[in-house]
Amino acid sequence: MESYLQELERRIDHLVYRLINSTAQWVNKPKIHMLLHLVESIRRFGPASLCSTEKFESYNGVLRKASVHSNKQAPGMDLANSFESYGSLRFILSEGVIYDHSTGVRREIGRNVTSFFSDNKSIQQAMGYNAQASRAVEEAVYPKRSLRRLPLADKTVTPPELLSLDGGPTVTQILQVHLDRHNMIDKGTFVAVGHSLTSELGIGKIKSLWEVRTENGVTYFGHLDVYKLMDVDPYYMMRSLRRTDRTVTVNAKFFRGAVNVQHDCHGSKCVLDKLASTRKERQASQGTCWGIRHLDEDRYILNSASLHDPQLHERISELPPTTFSPAEWAECIKLGHHSWLGGSEVSSDDAGDSSDEESQGPVESGDPGGDEEEEANEPEDGRSVSEYSEGSSQDEDGSSQDEDAEGETDDEEEYDWGNIQVMPN
Repeated sequence: MESYLQELERRIDHLVYRLINSTAQWVNKPKIHMLLHLVESIRRFGPASLCSTEKFESYNGVLRKASVHSNKQAPGMDLANSFESYGSLRFILSEGVIYDHSTGVRREIGRNVTSFFSDNKSIQQAMGYNAQASRAVEEAVYPKRSLRRLPLADKTVTPPELLSLDGGPTVTQILQVHLDRHNMIDKGTFVAVGHSLTSELGIGKIKSLWEVRTENGVTYFGHLDVYKLMDVDPYYMMRSLRRTDRTVTVNAKFFRGAVNVQHDCHGSKCVLDKLASTRKERQASQGTCWGIRHLDEDRYILNSASLHDPQLHERISELPPTTFSPAEWAECIKLGHHSWLGGSEVSSDDAGDSSDEESQGPVESGDPGGDEEEEANEPEDGRSVSEYSEGSSQDEDGSSQDEDAEGETDDEEEYDWGNIQVMPN
């Protein structure tokens, strides 16, 4: 518990430092003051009971539905009757136990009553209940393939490692594989690979997915481009990835989850260009919209701020802990106070060394195709305006920053893929 509290305190300090550095006006937010006392509260009363506020905000919708017949004369009784009906219905359908005060006997709701709900999927869906989602799926079910068909354009040559397997299995290329309820991978997905989450992990990018069917069952494999973890990028302050010349074929049971990466546009000097055609009313148009044109597929940044599976991203990133000295805190408060009083904008990044090249990209009114409505801009291929990763700003002199930072070095030994990849027999 003590180590957890120390880490929590360090992260709270880091958050408050970044907030105040942007503007000291954050001191007016009561939640920030409460956050500073969270560590002491947990030490005194135990871990906080966390919950999603969105779940409780749906109460407003129930309240509106219950008050459709209310009036200013007696709204309370109408609401009370509606909620009583909802509560009784939930109790009955949940197979509750009723105590009969006249006889002093407890009795259960009869099967003929509850079957109306439990045996009718349409009734369940109408009441917002998903029986399949409410039951935990056994781990033995995963990984499993998706039912979506593979487009002809994505078909590729079978990896030689699968062709050389004994027994003459049937090898089929597939579109997607579900690793669990929350992880679905397909071509282009970055995955963490390893024997377990606590062991050493490697990073690969899916080139193709395969189903190998034998008499003993079905196994799923992924053909990957191998990426190597590099230093902490000094511009993004996140772990960088570099593609190697190696490809491997790995059993999907070794995939530990999908990893959120973004293209290193700063290091690759990617450019802003009109490259994607737009669609109007579901029809392709002659206009184009602005987007980032990536100049390579070799440099990526591991998104340590990903909200999806944050423990996995933290485990792979292994970012060095950040602490701030009293002098840094004093400078932070000074800059934040200056920004609050109407001074020049102060960025949380050092010196604000990036120029906003995207400001050069708006469509002029006289441009060809400039009459299209901005709100309708959408790439023709159905993707969002880019592949387009964040962080495309460059230095003023156009140079990239590749100096060594804290963390791993280029000389560190690469992840050993030999223990998990498919080897010819």
